[in-house]
Amino acid sequence: IDTALEVDAALEIEVALEINAALETEVILEVETILEIEAIVERY
Repeated sequence: IDTALEVDAALEIEVALEINAALETEVILEVETILEIEAIVERY
Protein backbone atom coordinates (compact mmCIF):
# COMPACT_ATOMS: atom_id res chain seq x y z
CA ILE A 1 0.00 0.00 0.00
CA ASP A 2 2.86 2.35 0.90
CA THR A 3 4.52 1.91 -2.46
CA ALA A 4 1.26 2.54 -4.32
CA LEU A 5 0.75 5.79 -2.41
CA GLU A 6 4.32 6.88 -3.13
CA VAL A 7 3.88 6.16 -6.84
CA ASP A 8 0.58 8.07 -6.80
CA ALA A 9 2.21 11.03 -5.07
CA ALA A 10 5.13 10.97 -7.50
CA LEU A 11 2.76 10.95 -10.48
CA GLU A 12 0.75 13.83 -9.05
CA ILE A 13 3.94 15.85 -8.54
CA GLU A 14 5.07 15.05 -12.09
CA VAL A 15 1.71 16.10 -13.54
CA ALA A 16 1.76 19.29 -11.47
CA LEU A 17 5.27 20.09 -12.73
CA GLU A 18 4.23 19.46 -16.33
CA ILE A 19 1.18 21.70 -15.94
CA ASN A 20 3.37 24.35 -14.30
CA ALA A 21 5.92 24.15 -17.13
CA ALA A 22 3.16 24.32 -19.73
CA LEU A 23 1.65 27.39 -18.08
CA GLU A 24 5.06 29.08 -17.84
CA THR A 25 5.69 28.37 -21.51
CA GLU A 26 2.24 29.73 -22.38
CA VAL A 27 2.85 32.90 -20.37
CA ILE A 28 6.24 33.41 -22.01
CA LEU A 29 4.69 32.96 -25.46
CA GLU A 30 1.90 35.43 -24.61
CA VAL A 31 4.42 38.00 -23.39
CA GLU A 32 6.49 37.55 -26.56
CA THR A 33 3.37 37.95 -28.69
CA ILE A 34 2.40 41.12 -26.82
CA LEU A 35 5.91 42.54 -27.27
CA GLU A 36 5.82 41.73 -30.98
CA ILE A 37 2.42 43.41 -31.36
CA GLU A 38 3.71 46.48 -29.48
CA ALA A 39 6.77 46.61 -31.74
CA ILE A 40 4.55 46.45 -34.83
CA VAL A 41 2.22 49.13 -33.46
CA GLU A 42 5.17 51.42 -32.73
CA ARG A 43 6.27 51.22 -36.36
CA TYR A 44 3.01 52.74 -37.58
